[in-house]
Amino acid sequence: MHVFLYGSGQSYFLVLTHPLYESGKSVSSATVSGAMSAQIAQASSLLEAYGVAIVELFDRYDDGLRVSTLQQSGASTRVPQYTYLIDVTDDQKEAFQEAVRTLDGFVHFQPNYRYKTISTAGMEPLYTEYQSMAFDVMGIPNAWQYATGAGIRVAVIDTGIYANHEEFCNGSAAIDIANQTMDTTNCTRLDASYDFVDLSPLEYSQYSSEGILVDYEDYTTRDAFPEDFNGHGTHVSGIVGASVNGKGISGVAYNATILPLRAMFVIKDPTDQEMTAVGNTDDIVRAINYAVTNNADIINMSLGGRFGGDEDVIFQDAVDRAFKGGVFVVAAAGNEASNIDTVKAAPAYYDSAFSVGSVNSYGGVSYFSNYGNTLDVMAVGGDVLSASIPGQEQLNSNQYYIKMSGTSMAAPMVSGAAALILDYYRQKNQPLSPSELRRLFHISAANNGHRDSKYGYGIINVEKALDFLRVADSPPLDELDSMVFDYGANTPLCYPNPWYRSQAAVSTCQVMETRTGQLDYRLYTRYGYVVASGTQNVVPGRTPFFVWDGRDASGSVVPNGVYSLVVTIRPNGGKSMIKKHLISVLP
Repeated sequence: MHVFLYGSGQSYFLVLTHPLYESGKSVSSATVSGAMSAQIAQASSLLEAYGVAIVELFDRYDDGLRVSTLQQSGASTRVPQYTYLIDVTDDQKEAFQEAVRTLDGFVHFQPNYRYKTISTAGMEPLYTEYQSMAFDVMGIPNAWQYATGAGIRVAVIDTGIYANHEEFCNGSAAIDIANQTMDTTNCTRLDASYDFVDLSPLEYSQYSSEGILVDYEDYTTRDAFPEDFNGHGTHVSGIVGASVNGKGISGVAYNATILPLRAMFVIKDPTDQEMTAVGNTDDIVRAINYAVTNNADIINMSLGGRFGGDEDVIFQDAVDRAFKGGVFVVAAAGNEASNIDTVKAAPAYYDSAFSVGSVNSYGGVSYFSNYGNTLDVMAVGGDVLSASIPGQEQLNSNQYYIKMSGTSMAAPMVSGAAALILDYYRQKNQPLSPSELRRLFHISAANNGHRDSKYGYGIINVEKALDFLRVADSPPLDELDSMVFDYGANTPLCYPNPWYRSQAAVSTCQVMETRTGQLDYRLYTRYGYVVASGTQNVVPGRTPFFVWDGRDASGSVVPNGVYSLVVTIRPNGGKSMIKKHLISVLP
């Protein structure tokens, strides 16, 4: 089970439209001068009244929080906002929460939530021939002739990594656990490794008194030492990109670069001593922002929590920003056999996250997998073999592998598949945005562009996804008698694409034909509904067949997102062909 744990009881986020004072400065020593605004003085007095000792400036957003629930109707989005991370004692938090809402410039207040890694506890013996069946279900082996993930950067936000596993650095990393240093300079598989776990003094003291800390863990100091003390992060990283080196297993994208980012730490149940990996909002958000800054193409988060009526808007905003920044964010759906929309399983139910459920190697839904209308796709997550850390399963003194089950294992299957697709697309010098990649997974999955709450759009099929991409290649004219005209910026069919409403009034779609004929087109939403359709006669040369202004057939403005254009071309006396393309609509 992977259940949301309500807060740390110590750390909270406070968002204001004005700054307070220097980060880390104690409230008692803060000087409220005449130059300081009344708003700052008001906030400072309140913090001091409730015994808030240290205030940390967590982030400054020039555009403010973009989560829809925090935006006022008609308000400008360009409002500076300051997010502070503060410590409030349990006996003060309820009264403080009421008082802080009266501040001028108040925007938001929430706990620094805690998340758990999403995987089941069952572990089985090693079976070296296990992978092939699972990979065949997802069309992975036939995709390797076109792409291996080379040059694609996948950030794994998890419990860290056992860097010297033979699937990663194979002993070439210089690791000093006592001094908490990790040098992966000689390792081509890992980059930008970092540990974001750093409990506040109050939090550390509380956990110590509760007896839930373990001696071997690293609970303090953010540094470049993401050593994995749990094994979950190592297992997930192996699924994404374990090396093809004649040893052990193969990762889905075995030439991708892994960015191991540790944001989860181990605690134990003082009653039964069961170990669980958890992480707080601040550490996870820092890892997301760091991944974006360090040019990650994909972020994998095999973690989550259930919110019910609450919202972690700080987390959601970070996911939104990563997505808008061009990063494909993959999230495990969760293992409670629950509706992710009803229980608000974060981050899986966020619009900007790509949620992944689990099937077994035969394609059947795993008994534990969450479901719901927000579910995007399925991937194999049952009995998945991958890398482990010393002390779990030992093949010999240097090789460690283990089987785990959960949507935690299904998510990195999709992250690896996304790396293959991005690799192939970049070889064609064609950019592929996160929204376009999302839609490509949808239309190429097992349900052929249709969805249900149990499977989403179905089990991913990487080979089929690449087949969709290859329709952009112009075939020989003597075979199909028709070709697609590349209209600017190497963008097939439609331009501009992505289409920004604020920058262009329309997106124009056209083909170039070698003979007269007819074409039919249909434009679909991500749920398979027809937005626009039509029939157009074509003649030799360029034929604009669809000029879209972002409205549906009734004239209503459609939401921002990704739409699928399907064009059937019927040249007179020639062979018919179908072209499929994705149009991204952005603000």
